[in-house]
Amino acid sequence: LNVLPPGFRGLVSFFCNWTISSFYVITELWGIIVLNVIFWAFVNQNTSVSRAKKSYGLLNIGSNLAPIFGGGLALMCSTAESSLTLNSWQQTLTQLTLLVTALGGGAVAIFYYINKYMLPTHQDQQKQEKEKVKISLLNCFKHISKSQYLLCLSMLVVGYNICINFTDVLWKAQLKSYFDTPNDILSHMSKVTIFIGIAATFAGVSFASVIRRFGWKTVALATPSIIFLTGIAFFSLLLLQKPLTPLIYSTLGVTPLALLVYIGAMQHTLTKAFKYSLFDSSKEVAFVILDKNSQLQGKAAIDGLGSSIGKSGSSITYQFLLVATGSIGSSAPYVAVLLFLVLFCWFLAITTVGREFKIKSSQLEVNTPEAT
Repeated sequence: LNVLPPGFRGLVSFFCNWTISSFYVITELWGIIVLNVIFWAFVNQNTSVSRAKKSYGLLNIGSNLAPIFGGGLALMCSTAESSLTLNSWQQTLTQLTLLVTALGGGAVAIFYYINKYMLPTHQDQQKQEKEKVKISLLNCFKHISKSQYLLCLSMLVVGYNICINFTDVLWKAQLKSYFDTPNDILSHMSKVTIFIGIAATFAGVSFASVIRRFGWKTVALATPSIIFLTGIAFFSLLLLQKPLTPLIYSTLGVTPLALLVYIGAMQHTLTKAFKYSLFDSSKEVAFVILDKNSQLQGKAAIDGLGSSIGKSGSSITYQFLLVATGSIGSSAPYVAVLLFLVLFCWFLAITTVGREFKIKSSQLEVNTPEAT
């Protein structure tokens, strides 16, 4: 800390608190590997295009209920009275860690039960499936590089993770300045999480009707459009905070920092809600028109590493900006430019995928008796 520039504070803290950092890195794998790759790969292998359009939105409703209950549990932990041996924040962390461990174990047990007793599979079929799964990462990337469709699908995943990481870091920096204690921040985040679940549930219910009426492209454009519109409001207020302070306080009666916190909360809520319902469902529907080999290899690389590349790439970019500018606030103009460039590429990728999806899905529905 005494030798390196101020922008290295976060990196130094990462190594100083290596146990907590390692725990956070490993827990990130749950959403990437278990949900995105394993769960959806299993669903895609057993679902036709016509069924996917009808069922994927409903299938997401179950997962959309999780933020409601999860946010409620976190809110209970953050507002519970502290014990004599632990302060309030230590007690909250202990309770949340125990909850995560118990629920994770329960999910593993349910998954084992489904595979053991509910799926009519045979040992020979399982052996064949295991042989198919043994694919190298290099082969996955080679397969993707030969397909414009898969390359554009990967841009959707990478683009989302870059955008959400860019906006989250700036928003949470405002939370840290606005709230006094970690429990206050957790309480606010828990309420946001509950609203994410409610909004995602409503969006998930409408997925089937929206994709049938307006098509895949319209549904896929919803998430980047929300990030674009709320991003304009958030960055405009953030970059023009000082000159706008008298006007905002006189008209709304709040400080620009408070307004930033709640605009960021709205952006976070809508983006995550649309991601969990419309984005994820439309992305999985886009995989269904591919052959089984492309589904497996493409999904393993796109969902398994696409999200990691997006998060890691945006984090490395932030690290360079912090070293160059010295603080998160000073890096905001550069982050805004990069965000809108990524959104532009995201829009182009959706246009390409939407055009090819429309052609291939029409062919499949004509050639598949089940579709009628």
